[in-house]
Amino acid sequence: MGFLNPGRNLGIIVVAALMILFGLAEIVTGFTHYFFGITTSAASAFTCSSALIGAFYAAAGMLTLTMKKWAAVNRPGFVGGSNF
Repeated sequence: MGFLNPGRNLGIIVVAALMILFGLAEIVTGFTHYFFGITTSAASAFTCSSALIGAFYAAAGMLTLTMKKWAAVNRPGFVGGSNF
Protein backbone atom coordinates (compact mmCIF):
# COMPACT_ATOMS: atom_id res chain seq x y z
CA MET A 1 0.00 0.00 0.00
CA GLY A 2 1.20 3.48 -0.74
CA PHE A 3 0.41 5.05 2.62
CA LEU A 4 1.56 2.16 4.80
CA ASN A 5 5.09 1.59 3.55
CA PRO A 6 7.77 0.87 6.17
CA GLY A 7 9.23 4.38 5.93
CA ARG A 8 6.10 6.04 7.34
CA ASN A 9 4.99 6.10 10.91
CA LEU A 10 1.32 5.19 11.36
CA GLY A 11 0.89 7.98 13.93
CA ILE A 12 1.99 10.61 11.42
CA ILE A 13 -0.45 9.26 8.86
CA VAL A 14 -3.32 9.39 11.37
CA VAL A 15 -2.47 12.94 12.45
CA ALA A 16 -2.17 14.13 8.84
CA ALA A 17 -5.51 12.54 7.93
CA LEU A 18 -7.17 14.21 10.92
CA MET A 19 -5.65 17.57 9.97
CA ILE A 20 -7.15 17.24 6.50
CA LEU A 21 -10.51 16.10 7.86
CA PHE A 22 -10.74 18.88 10.44
CA GLY A 23 -9.57 21.46 7.90
CA LEU A 24 -12.35 20.45 5.53
CA ALA A 25 -14.83 20.52 8.43
CA GLU A 26 -13.70 24.07 9.21
CA ILE A 27 -14.32 25.11 5.61
CA VAL A 28 -17.80 23.54 5.59
CA THR A 29 -18.63 25.18 8.93
CA GLY A 30 -17.57 28.55 7.57
CA PHE A 31 -19.99 28.30 4.67
CA THR A 32 -22.92 26.56 6.36
CA HIS A 33 -22.63 28.45 9.69
CA TYR A 34 -23.70 25.32 11.57
CA PHE A 35 -21.45 23.08 13.68
CA PHE A 36 -22.93 20.22 15.74
CA GLY A 37 -26.00 22.21 16.72
CA ILE A 38 -24.14 25.48 17.27
CA THR A 39 -24.95 28.29 14.88
CA THR A 40 -22.02 30.52 13.96
CA SER A 41 -21.98 34.08 12.70
CA ALA A 42 -23.10 34.61 9.12
CA ALA A 43 -20.84 37.64 8.64
CA SER A 44 -18.76 37.55 5.49
CA ALA A 45 -15.58 38.19 7.48
CA PHE A 46 -16.23 35.04 9.51
CA THR A 47 -16.97 33.02 6.38
CA CYS A 48 -13.77 34.09 4.65
CA SER A 49 -11.54 33.69 7.70
CA SER A 50 -13.00 30.30 8.62
CA ALA A 51 -12.56 28.98 5.09
CA LEU A 52 -8.99 30.28 5.00
CA ILE A 53 -8.13 28.71 8.36
CA GLY A 54 -9.58 25.39 7.21
CA ALA A 55 -7.63 25.56 3.97
CA PHE A 56 -4.41 26.19 5.90
CA TYR A 57 -5.04 23.18 8.16
CA ALA A 58 -5.93 20.91 5.23
CA ALA A 59 -2.85 22.06 3.29
CA ALA A 60 -0.64 21.40 6.33
CA GLY A 61 -2.09 17.90 6.56
CA MET A 62 -1.39 17.26 2.90
CA LEU A 63 2.17 18.49 3.33
CA THR A 64 2.57 16.15 6.29
CA LEU A 65 1.55 13.19 4.11
CA THR A 66 4.23 13.96 1.53
CA MET A 67 7.03 13.25 4.07
CA LYS A 68 9.39 15.48 2.09
CA LYS A 69 11.98 17.83 3.56
CA TRP A 70 10.62 20.88 1.72
CA ALA A 71 7.16 20.11 3.09
CA ALA A 72 8.48 19.91 6.64
CA VAL A 73 10.04 23.35 6.17
CA ASN A 74 6.80 24.91 4.82
CA ARG A 75 4.30 23.15 7.10
CA PRO A 76 4.80 25.42 10.15
CA GLY A 77 3.94 28.39 7.95
CA PHE A 78 0.58 26.89 7.07
CA VAL A 79 -0.23 25.95 10.66
CA GLY A 80 1.00 29.33 11.91
CA GLY A 81 -0.90 31.13 9.17
CA SER A 82 -4.12 29.69 10.51
CA ASN A 83 -3.53 31.48 13.81
CA PHE A 84 -3.53 35.00 12.47
